[in-house]
Amino acid sequence: MQDEAGNERSEIKGVHHLFCDLLEKSELCLKELERQLGSVNIGRGDPIIGCWSQYLLILKELESISKLYKGLNEMFWEKMRKRRVALCFLIGRLSKKSIDYQWILEHKEVTHFKIRQRFALKMLLEGRHKNEELYEMLVCRSCLFEDSFEYIGHASPRSLRGQLFIQFENEEAIGPDVLREWFSLVCEAIFNPQNALFVSCPNDGRRFFPNPASKVDPLHLEYFVFFGRIIALALLHRVQISIAFDRVFFLQLAGEDISFEDIRDADPYLYSGYKKILELDTKMVDEDILSLTFVCEDEELGSRKVVELCPNGKNTIVNSQNRDNYVNLLVKHRFVKSIAHQIVGSMSAEQRNVLLFFWTSIKSLPVEGFGGLDSKLHIYRTSDSRDCLPTSYTCFYRLCFPPYPSMDVMQNCLNIITQNYVGCSFGAE
Repeated sequence: MQDEAGNERSEIKGVHHLFCDLLEKSELCLKELERQLGSVNIGRGDPIIGCWSQYLLILKELESISKLYKGLNEMFWEKMRKRRVALCFLIGRLSKKSIDYQWILEHKEVTHFKIRQRFALKMLLEGRHKNEELYEMLVCRSCLFEDSFEYIGHASPRSLRGQLFIQFENEEAIGPDVLREWFSLVCEAIFNPQNALFVSCPNDGRRFFPNPASKVDPLHLEYFVFFGRIIALALLHRVQISIAFDRVFFLQLAGEDISFEDIRDADPYLYSGYKKILELDTKMVDEDILSLTFVCEDEELGSRKVVELCPNGKNTIVNSQNRDNYVNLLVKHRFVKSIAHQIVGSMSAEQRNVLLFFWTSIKSLPVEGFGGLDSKLHIYRTSDSRDCLPTSYTCFYRLCFPPYPSMDVMQNCLNIITQNYVGCSFGAE
């Protein structure tokens, strides 16, 4: 038995050594490719593509093997970051389908924007079926937003994979020009301030981010889903809609933390006010000249309510030691929590605890709140049937939702899993 165990350890070490040797040689090859690319830039001819045709496949297999050994996966991606130029060249020249470089997605730092854009477009185009029927829409101009929402917001994803056929009521015109006009008019309606879905940046009215007060409309989450579909359809049909989002919104989409500096353009007035708090003389802050505690005021439909930024916030005085934390909590409340709260805001405290357990296998938050968890909480969309309940991967703090047709359906499913005997018994993996 000891001999067998010894042989097994020897084989594992041998594979480890072989992997490291292959990885070193792969990096040298990528370095050589970058040298050839440098020669191209000074007019010495194109690199020889033929010999590189299988290289992405080799790298994909090496990345897969690297997960079997502690520390090797980090080593692999560190070398890919160093050879980012060569890797992007190979992806751009050699990948034919999105699956060819799907394994790279979780490490976007090794690619540049054009590669990620190409991947997104490939996925969209691959999702289309050549034999899909036309999705016909007859839209009234005076009810454009409502009609479009009914057609797009409530359609099955499959029915939207084909070509859109748009016609306005009592008008004969059809074709690409009508399609482009419809996209333009729908976006104008979505970003109309009266709909309270998005707000523009004070210093640049062309850039937008979600309106924290959008919950005044009970359909606001369905409208956001509707707009997400409009963006996807615009990409699918190669229609330029000329909408720019602020950096804050992109950070939220990417699941990144939003810092004080990130809000400079999104809300320069808030930024200026918070900056004054951070730069105020230490003695003045500690003497409580500002009379600030860890609370903020939210305005909704003309009424104001005080919200605590942390447990016992109304009794926690802002001083020179905690003012950085105070400003960070204000930023998170203004740009993150006020929007995320719309999903779970209607739940009781007991239901939220059950949801937390279902999501993370933790029955209550640590004293530090969500900041004391080992990881961020993540929400993913799955391809499961809309008849299925949400599922979770507690090891990764992931909550996964099927493509529910409406906010009400999603809320009902959440209500089912937050029943104590359900949320603590199944669905978690």
